[in-house]
Parts: sequence; C-alpha cells; structure tokens
Amino acid sequence: MRLSKLAMTIALTCAAGTSLADVTIYGIAQASIDYGTSGNNSGNRLYYQDIGARLGFKGSDKLDNGSTLEWNLYQYTGGYTWGSREAWIGISDKDWGSFRSGKSKSTYSQVMDDFDLFESNTTLVSTFKDGTYRSFPNSTLFYTSPKWEGLVLKGEYQLRDGSNDNAYGYTVSAKYAQEKFALYGAYQKFGNSGRDLSDVTNAGAWYNPTGAEGKSMQSYLLGAQIYPVPGMIFGALYQHAQQDLAGAPASAPTATQMKRDSVLLMAQDSIGKWTPRVGYVHQFAGKFDNGPSLRTADQFEIGTDYNLSKHSLLYTEASYIKNRGQNGFQSSAADMGWTASSAGDSKVLSVGLIALF
Repeated sequence: MRLSKLAMTIALTCAAGTSLADVTIYGIAQASIDYGTSGNNSGNRLYYQDIGARLGFKGSDKLDNGSTLEWNLYQYTGGYTWGSREAWIGISDKDWGSFRSGKSKSTYSQVMDDFDLFESNTTLVSTFKDGTYRSFPNSTLFYTSPKWEGLVLKGEYQLRDGSNDNAYGYTVSAKYAQEKFALYGAYQKFGNSGRDLSDVTNAGAWYNPTGAEGKSMQSYLLGAQIYPVPGMIFGALYQHAQQDLAGAPASAPTATQMKRDSVLLMAQDSIGKWTPRVGYVHQFAGKFDNGPSLRTADQFEIGTDYNLSKHSLLYTEASYIKNRGQNGFQSSAADMGWTASSAGDSKVLSVGLIALF
C-alpha cells in the first residue's frame, strides 16, 4: 500500500496529537488469488486481485448547541484521487438525525450491504445489481433519522453532476429491526439515466446506469431477515426495476424500455472463528416493450471467513453465474480485462486476506 506525501503528513500529525486530535485514521487492506473465467472468453485463468486497499480520515467536532459536525475523507490507494470513495461533511443530532452532503455510499447500496455479506470481488451484487443504481454518487444530500423503536428512515437527493452524466434523482428507505428480525424497503427514481444493453461484453455499461437525456429509471426493494440465534442470519430480498433503454440489445433492437424482477436469498452462521455463508440470486426474464424478453440468469455462491484476529480474516469463496441468452453478468476476471466475448457462464474461486485498521 503506498501513501502520498500528503497522506503521510496527515498521519504523522494525527499521531502527534496536535490540532487534529479528533481525527481518526482507518482503512482496509485486502487482496485475493482467484481462478476462473468471465463469460465466453479464452478459458479459466489464475490471477491476483487487489480488491481495493483504502485509507480514510474522519473527524468530529462538538458544536455549542449540542450537535456534532462530522466529516469523512475515504479513498482508494495507488494512484486514485482524494475522496475517490467518500468525501462528505455533515451535522448529526440525537433528536433530529444526521444530515450530510458530498459523495457517500448510496442509500440503495447500504440496503444491499445487509444482504450481500461475501468478501471477494465476485459477490451476489455481481448479478443482483442489474444496473439499477450507482454505489457512490457525487453531489448528493443525505438524511438519516434517529432510531424510533427500531425504525430508521433514510433519504438522499442526487443533484445534477457533469461527472455523473447530469443524472439526478432521489432514494428513500426504511428499516425496522427487532431482536429476532428486520424488515427493509427502498425506492429510487432517476432522471437523465438509462440502461445500455447494446453490448453484452461491456461490463461498465451492463452494471451501471448510463447518462441518457430524457430517459429515466426507477426500482424498489422489499426484504426481510430473521435471526433465530445469535450469529445466524436468514434473508430474502426482492427487487423490481423499470429502465428506459439508452441502448437496445441485438435480440430486441426496437425496444425502448425493460422491466425486470430479481430475488436474492442468503444465509450465514458464526461457529467459533468460522463464518460460513451461502447465497443465491435469480434474475427473472427482462420484459421489453418491443421484442422477445431477455432470458433469465442465476448466481450461486458459497464461502466462509476464518477470523485470524480481531482485525484480520482469511476467506475462501466460490461463485457460479449462469447466463442465458444476452445476459452479461461477469465474474472478477472482467476486472483483469478478460471480459466476455459474448454471453456465457462465469465462475470463480477466490482465496483472500482482509486486514482492518
């Protein structure tokens, strides 16, 4: 992991306990050795994955009125710009909740984090996301309510931003949690955004919304988790998406809109130092307004963590993605430039290490 001179200066200043005494340094180092393929490319490969080592600085200041000013600057290491993952500032209050603005993990993505607990670069989001949201939007206003008898409400509004194709929109979510269960719901809608399905081998366009003037996208999530005993989780998440098309697939060249349903199932348990988990995603047929439907897709994943210490763990995971027709869901091999030459199945076995600090 390489730190710039500026990052090192900040780290030394914080360690010295000077005027930045309220600053906390945190981060994650993670990497894996993977073996697998991504769609119909040239076959299985053994490769190294830098899953994204990150370094962050966060701080707070108690205000005179009892509220707290908070900020966070979190970035990938190795050539990325400052705030490449998160860069925000805000105010929190125990009675009114928290308000912040800037770049942060999206409300929709936060719901996904509760259901997709896998560690590697090929997780259940690889298939479930289906181009419905941006994980870390820029120029966004966020609100999180206080907890009312187990209920927490969240909302965000994404302002028009040239670096995000002038997309704009809003998301609202609710989570109601008790000792033995939790219920989830979320809804989002964006303008100047569409889905580009014209090239099944383009992983970037397949997984993320595309800037498209006059187009719009909307989706919602409904989910539940149960906790029979401490450490055990069973969960199910349903998604319905309606997407205007910025690019139509070859199988339905005159289509302008697609509707699609998705289901995610997961289970996890903690047994001593081990945390085994299993997950499944089913993408139902994507229904176009013109032309034949986009066929179904599935993903199966199984894996386990082994805690090496309070802050470090070893994991192994295996994932299999079944693409049918013109689906283009891909494994981590796509991150290495080995993207699919056409639609096809993806599979990967990962063994990795994670250290938190």
